[in-house]
Amino acid sequence: MRRCRFPSSVSLFVFIVLSGLTLTFILSRQRYGALLRLDFPDDLIKAPRLMTTASSVSRTTRVAWRMFSNGDWGGASISYVDLERHEDGRKPTNEEQYQTSDDWPQFSKTYFPGAVPRSPFKPKVAIKWGFNTAAFLQRPHVKGHPNKMITWVVPPRNVPPLPEPVRLRVCPEMPCRLTTNATFQSQSAALLWNGQIMRSDPVVRSHPDQVFVFHNNEPQKPDWNHRPSFRKPNWRSNFNWTWTYRNDSDLKAFYGYIVKRRVPLKKNYTEIVARKSKQAVWMCSHCHTHGKREQLVAHLKKHMSVDVYGGCGPFKCPRNKDDSCFEMFNERYKFLFAFENAFCTDYISEKFFRYYESDMIVVARGSNEYERHIPPGTFINTNDFNSTRELAKHLNFLDAHPEEYIKILKKKDEYISLFEDWPIRNHAGQTTYMQYHFEAMGYCEICRRLWELDSYRKTIPDLLEWFDPGNCYLPPDVI
Repeated sequence: MRRCRFPSSVSLFVFIVLSGLTLTFILSRQRYGALLRLDFPDDLIKAPRLMTTASSVSRTTRVAWRMFSNGDWGGASISYVDLERHEDGRKPTNEEQYQTSDDWPQFSKTYFPGAVPRSPFKPKVAIKWGFNTAAFLQRPHVKGHPNKMITWVVPPRNVPPLPEPVRLRVCPEMPCRLTTNATFQSQSAALLWNGQIMRSDPVVRSHPDQVFVFHNNEPQKPDWNHRPSFRKPNWRSNFNWTWTYRNDSDLKAFYGYIVKRRVPLKKNYTEIVARKSKQAVWMCSHCHTHGKREQLVAHLKKHMSVDVYGGCGPFKCPRNKDDSCFEMFNERYKFLFAFENAFCTDYISEKFFRYYESDMIVVARGSNEYERHIPPGTFINTNDFNSTRELAKHLNFLDAHPEEYIKILKKKDEYISLFEDWPIRNHAGQTTYMQYHFEAMGYCEICRRLWELDSYRKTIPDLLEWFDPGNCYLPPDVI
């Protein structure tokens, strides 16, 4: 058997936060209602790594943790509101005002036969943009002008068919409309392509100010990276903006954000731990990956108990039973493995953010940008260990010492994970499974930039020079 090692090299990160940048958020799928408002300081100080011995209980890298912003959402405050009750205990009178993902099919009634059923995965909270839209709409170059159209030419699978132009999800008052209807392309201010699945040749730009946006939320793995048509020479200098999970994108398509709660949660942690009878769970149906995570799990299973669900293991959890499986995992297991299928810079998928707020400790493995996005001491990073045996020893220690396990749970409950639910529907409108992203704010920012186009004019000379070089690589810990 191959031996698995984790390098102990120090990762250096640069944190950039623009002065005055804020966001307003209304979260997706969180049960705890509260108002959260954060102001990010201008000065960010990087702390040194905490050097410990191999037997230490915690080997988490200590860095100055901040959420990246870079001006992507036009400025405001961060908040979240519970759809089931306001902070004063009242129930919201109209959850539709928050523009959850289920609203979009409601606006496209001609697509689905009959009434559109709502998703069974009903969000407890939703997202709302805190940008000062009222002042924006009074600007002379905006007031009285027709809405700008944004058209998906090749949408990702989480975007439902939108044959009729609809308002933007979390900023419906903004003067833009979104559609997937090709008949609107010629009059659109922006055309969007999902890079992974695009196969067509470039369209003719309808007018000089029409913006072409390259979107991608999947790691650049060899199994698909060579196929899309954006690799053709006639595509490479056509795009104006990028919208991906990478921090060097023009617009960000992260899978979630972790922010600090105003008031930490209060739980009976002793009771929570007492109910748990199993060590670790891993869900996976992609069994042979570029990131070789399956090899890592095989090594870990020699030293601890790991239950594998999905196509790569004996236990099953259907995608359309996501919520019930979540509750079962949360009740039984102490650790959840969030191992990425590829090592790509800045790539942290939904599996981390989806389970961060559970009563499990997330064990993360990826390209090791976690400390840029997630506060230290609230999760376990495989990169902080020199070997699989050492990692398993640490997990076994936490399993055998509830007081140490509870310390991490309490620290984690000082924060909240923000992401969106996206129902994936069949042609009858029925939800077949869910996807989790954090992209709704990106639409609002696209709209804002379209109205301020002179400040954001650019052409990407060669998309592949930006897209390809060294972004994805073989994992350094499996040899």
